[in-house]
Amino acid sequence: MDESIATYRPRFERSRPVIAVIGENSGTELTDYVVPYGILRQADIADVLAIAINPGPMTMRPALRLQPQASAAQFDARYPDGADYVVVPAVVHQQNPALLAWIKGQAARGATLVSICDGALVLANSGVMDGHRATAHWATAGYRKTHYPQVHWLDDRRYVAEGRIVSSAGISAAVPTSLALIEAIAGHARAAAVATEIGVSDWSPVHDSRSFHPRLGSNLTAFATTQYLNGWLHRPQQLTIPIGNDVDEVALALTADAYSRTGRAQAHALSIPGWAAT
Repeated sequence: MDESIATYRPRFERSRPVIAVIGENSGTELTDYVVPYGILRQADIADVLAIAINPGPMTMRPALRLQPQASAAQFDARYPDGADYVVVPAVVHQQNPALLAWIKGQAARGATLVSICDGALVLANSGVMDGHRATAHWATAGYRKTHYPQVHWLDDRRYVAEGRIVSSAGISAAVPTSLALIEAIAGHARAAAVATEIGVSDWSPVHDSRSFHPRLGSNLTAFATTQYLNGWLHRPQQLTIPIGNDVDEVALALTADAYSRTGRAQAHALSIPGWAAT
């Protein structure tokens, strides 16, 4: 099964593609949003913008509050022809009408849509996934197959690419998916160079998602501790994280996410340098 993302073809006389990473202000999964943004920015093969559907900061889950570079309306004013790629993370309000309308509008303009984790539920709600093969986080497999039977859901894949619809599995699958997108835009050598920089040896789509399912004798204890016991054993904390101009977005997101889940801390970063509203 060929899961290669289609090779980038320049549009609108652009010197390089435009990638929009879109979030929902009231709740967006931190690593789903920031990891692909950071890796794609590091690759320096496209104009990558962090945007939110509405003006103002975004509340990230499970930690951080980030000020995006622009709202969806501001992005549209700057790029009336639309993005070449739209990255869609998991969000709290998966049926936000404004978000779904914006995504459908970008699809109509020819953008390739890339869902991260359960950002696939957003694409499924918009209707753009109908009739396509796709994947998402293993934990929602039953829900997805029941509520979105018009989508051909696949298991055990890091990512699935079919035409202008690309979807990734669980949270960490954002890394190989981002590298596959870099390869589609700038070639294998550039993707391999970025992979080496971030310590990744392989970004193929093959994966054994079933090994992550909580089960006795394997990872059930760790799953239960993270999901339930931390809420009883730890009191919430609020931290302010100072951020410099040379911040590593990926390291920031992964550290804040992991610390918040293990210690129930609520870390806040009001803005990342270069993420000022425009």
